[in-house]
Amino acid sequence: MTPLVTSLPPLPNGPILVAVSGGADSVGLLNLLHRTTDRDRYPLLVAHYQHGIRGVEAELDARSVADMTAALGLPFFRGDGDVPTEAARTGESIEMAARRMRHAFLQKTAAGNGCVAIATGHTADDQAETLFLRLARGTSLRGAGGIRPISQPTTGTIPIIRPILRLRHQQLCDWLVAESIPWREDSTNDDCTMQRNRIRKHFIPEFESIHGKAALDSLLRSMEMFRDDDDYLESLAMDKAAECTLTGNSLSACKLDAQPPPIFRRIVANWLYNSGIPPQFVTLNAIERVRDLCAGPERGTVDATLGGGWTARRCGDSLVITSCKSEEDTTSGQFDFILPADDATLGPITIAPGSQPVMIQIRHGLDVAKPRRSSPLLLPLQCSISATLIGRELTLRQPRNGDRIAPVGQGITQKLSDIFTNLKIPREKRSSVPVLSTADGNIIWLPGYAVDESAAARIGEASIQLTIV
Repeated sequence: MTPLVTSLPPLPNGPILVAVSGGADSVGLLNLLHRTTDRDRYPLLVAHYQHGIRGVEAELDARSVADMTAALGLPFFRGDGDVPTEAARTGESIEMAARRMRHAFLQKTAAGNGCVAIATGHTADDQAETLFLRLARGTSLRGAGGIRPISQPTTGTIPIIRPILRLRHQQLCDWLVAESIPWREDSTNDDCTMQRNRIRKHFIPEFESIHGKAALDSLLRSMEMFRDDDDYLESLAMDKAAECTLTGNSLSACKLDAQPPPIFRRIVANWLYNSGIPPQFVTLNAIERVRDLCAGPERGTVDATLGGGWTARRCGDSLVITSCKSEEDTTSGQFDFILPADDATLGPITIAPGSQPVMIQIRHGLDVAKPRRSSPLLLPLQCSISATLIGRELTLRQPRNGDRIAPVGQGITQKLSDIFTNLKIPREKRSSVPVLSTADGNIIWLPGYAVDESAAARIGEASIQLTIV
């Protein structure tokens, strides 16, 4: 029996939806499962999502999967989407929109057919790429553990299993060639402007060239240990969280402060998630702000801004989460509101439906505030724009493909995508960056980076000061 077959883990009993793109990994997964599983215990169904991105090439992928599924005598489900249009509508990146739409299709198809799991073709190469990407951006022990063989489903979702996570991509390709099983190559896999592709084609081969082929196996074993260690620390954190809980969703600041850092971070992260804060705002920066709140003796009521319109508040020993929307201050000309809002307009600002939730403060006639250079994901963010923009339609929205800005005083125009790369902002977080644009789509402010030359506020002239908190 081939080593590939013996390396497959046990499967959950019941129908399994196999996600097949047409590439070597997912085609290998489908054929391995088809040849080795008991049809009665593990009925297989096949799903393919056509993203509407690569034209004729993508359509040929879909047809190849349909033909292969028919030859195997399995049920086939096809989903079709227009990812570019959806990304433009929501302001997401193409990658984010594609992932969201594909997962929604898979979940709906699996649930509608009584499936107990969705199987995907992630391999050991995907694991290694994920680790290197996360290490470059900064990650926790949980992140260093990489992709889990079985995802922990949230309420109402079907778990995702990854049966070939221990196999190398080349192993699958060699097996498919030996078995005369065809697959399709995605031309975008050769696009080395994408970080993951550069790691796959250049970094990992160089890593193995320097350290030997066995080095990647050692790396993968380390990732397994990271996951085990993280699971153990998570179980400890759950016990300690119960000791730190006062009433409802409030925590004891003093008891929380006494926890060792790994336990503290896990308790606070789970507390923030359970409070309803969107995941993009549950950052290490937000957790450190909570740590600062907890430090020291009781000192009245103290707040820490977490981002997205959320605040951690310490009152005595009690730590709670609040929404920090303020009332209108008519004396200072300050207005606070929570995004998103439907067709909401305030002064010159229109809020794009579907935008990430943030709080913005607008003040008129103040001194010029230079944009604070930091990450666009770190709050607060502030700038001044020219008061000549009053009355013009401006929109606070998510970044879109092709967005550019001409930073004040630099004399050049830059792509936002290049700026995000230079700032080391992960692709999956770029849709969380708010940008201010004119009605024709031109960016006039990239928070945390620069104001566009066309919107520059000049000293001595009336201005509008914007602050995102």
